[in-house]
Amino acid sequence: MAILGLPKKEIKKTAEDLISLHTRVILHWLIERDVEYAVRRKFWAIYDHYVNHKNIYDYFHLPVRVFVIALIKGELDYFTQKPKKKSRKRKRK
Repeated sequence: MAILGLPKKEIKKTAEDLISLHTRVILHWLIERDVEYAVRRKFWAIYDHYVNHKNIYDYFHLPVRVFVIALIKGELDYFTQKPKKKSRKRKRK
């Protein structure tokens, strides 16, 4: 997601803040569901592999339950925001 008018350093810092907030929310959700510590460690390894400061904007808006299930199943690609291609219509002469 491009934010115009801000330096890249500031955009990266904001994205890192979003990641830390996202991890705290997910951690609270996992603890609330009584997920064991060993399972949580495995989850964070997967999380760190898939989520970074470049794509946190695609996943931040998702409900926690949906995000966790999609991450474990490997279906996060369904939630990425891909730019839509413009349709090219041929003009007839």
